[in-house]
Amino acid sequence: MSKSQKFSCRLYNFIFRDKLPSLKNKFFRFLVYHCLFNFNKILLMKMAGAKLTFNTQIGRSNLFVAPGNIEIGDDVFIGRNNLFQSRDKIIIGKHVNISGYSFFLTGSHDVRSSDFKSIYAPIKIGDYVWIGTNCTILPGVTIGDGAVIGAGSVVTKDIPSYKIAVGSPAKPIADRMKNLNYKIC
Repeated sequence: MSKSQKFSCRLYNFIFRDKLPSLKNKFFRFLVYHCLFNFNKILLMKMAGAKLTFNTQIGRSNLFVAPGNIEIGDDVFIGRNNLFQSRDKIIIGKHVNISGYSFFLTGSHDVRSSDFKSIYAPIKIGDYVWIGTNCTILPGVTIGDGAVIGAGSVVTKDIPSYKIAVGSPAKPIADRMKNLNYKIC
């Protein structure tokens, strides 16, 4: 092999095997996590298998681990920097407001198991729910229609419909009116 052929092979490997894949990955991450246009985010989510409508507003820098396990109802707002660790289903109802910096975790580990087995359970969020900033929703939780989860709360158990819950672990502290009829987006 001549010097020019060796140089061509090295140049080809450098560009197409070393640099281009990492540039492609960076560009894809930019599209998914920092996309400026809501339509593009929803289109990418639909292409990945998520079930949602174009009347959903998704803020920047949200991480969806397995978008195919996400179902989002009509008229939903999702703020910035949320983590949806959707190894099992996450079902979000209609007219839901999810503030930023929250965690939705459908997977965990069995700490009593000798092999530290992974366990998964779905998260269900009803209609007209408001989840405040910096909340953590753990596996297997159902949040009933019209419920409010206060900022910084950790939801470990089901929250009944039309209750306002706060704390770690989140506990209902008050009732919310039942005849809710508003639009988020």
